[in-house]
Amino acid sequence: MGVISYLVTLVLIHGLLLSQFSYQANTVQAASVRSNDFYYKLKVVSHRESAPAPPPPAINTPTQFKSPPPRPVTPPPPLSGTISPPPPPGPRSPPPSL
Repeated sequence: MGVISYLVTLVLIHGLLLSQFSYQANTVQAASVRSNDFYYKLKVVSHRESAPAPPPPAINTPTQFKSPPPRPVTPPPPLSGTISPPPPPGPRSPPPSL
């Protein structure tokens, strides 16, 4: 029973400390912060952190990166009046022996 009361007391103390801290954080007046100083610091930092300009684009692409020229289109085979016979079947393998 003593351990439970100790834990309850510990939780209550932490709860009071956290509520007091949040109350004090909310009571900070906005007049204590100078807006001009803050704006100046942001402007200086953003000016210092500017990224360098990107390099200019390449004028000629290297040949190893170019795509090959398209293949010429082959004409279809000429139409004939006769139908060609189907190709002969390939050689058959013998059935497996048991």
